[in-house]
Amino acid sequence: MALNYMHHFRITHRDLKPQNILLENNDGQLDVKIADFGFSCIYDPKDGLDTMIGTPLYMAPEILKKELYNSKVDIWSFGAICYMMLCGTHPFHGTDKIVVSNLILNSEIKFK
Repeated sequence: MALNYMHHFRITHRDLKPQNILLENNDGQLDVKIADFGFSCIYDPKDGLDTMIGTPLYMAPEILKKELYNSKVDIWSFGAICYMMLCGTHPFHGTDKIVVSNLILNSEIKFK
């Protein structure tokens, strides 16, 4: 719901990762919060975004391809986070940024 709210106002986070998702306990009720808006921006849907920014393990393919992108890159990052929560590992394993980028661009996600 938080992503939907942000995207409604054309705000793209661009660095969603587990470290930027916080839980707050309010008398037994857990509230989810998104943090670290240092890379976020408001985008114009006509123009899109083109800055290569974010954490490589969670970057969407369009960012890595240096294509124009929009708020949907946050959905990709959220999907990678959900995969990690379900499987206990990242969907694209690699030893460095180049290997991870190649895996994101060229491999299929395997859900065990």
